[in-house]
Amino acid sequence: MRVHPRTPQPAIESPGAARDGPSRPWRRRGAVVGALLTAGLIAAACSSNTSTSGTTSTVRAGPGPTATAGPGPTATVGPGTSTTLATSAALSAALTQAIGQERDALATYQGIVAVQGSVPPFDNVLASEQQHVATLEQAAVAHGVPLPGNAATAVPAPSTRTASCQVGVNVEQGIIATYGSLLPTVTAYPDVTRIFTSLRDTSQTSHLPAFQHCA
Repeated sequence: MRVHPRTPQPAIESPGAARDGPSRPWRRRGAVVGALLTAGLIAAACSSNTSTSGTTSTVRAGPGPTATAGPGPTATVGPGTSTTLATSAALSAALTQAIGQERDALATYQGIVAVQGSVPPFDNVLASEQQHVATLEQAAVAHGVPLPGNAATAVPAPSTRTASCQVGVNVEQGIIATYGSLLPTVTAYPDVTRIFTSLRDTSQTSHLPAFQHCA
């Protein structure tokens, strides 16, 4: 028997292999290019966000409309008390006069207590006058009004209790009249108006009746 040599058959590629083989290098290049483009877009977006954030941060960090505001027109003196900082000549004169008169009253009562002793109504009125002077001085400091000197003019203390009480009547009537004339000059300053009104009322409803009772 004669044996014929087998003729080698050409390899048959599958349709999938035919498609993948020649195009695989281009696919790899396309993937690389796509990755580079994506990375570039992401980097650009990050850069844009960083720039915007930086701009926003700079704008917010810069001085705002209220950051550089100068001293405001009001300030607080004590709980719930608002005062105008601008000091007028009328306010300065009113506070100076009120402080001077209350200091004179305090010195007068100190002299009477030195003679009569620490007895009513002088001891009580003396403690009240000390508070009056302190309150007025605090208001003056709050408004930038220079405090007057410490000199005070005291009424000489009488030797009798009755005469001393009459001195008290005269002093308190003078204080009441002074606040009555000063109040119209400080209407632009609510805190000073309240102080003057309170001190006047204390003299009128407490100090004066006490001295009138013993005079």
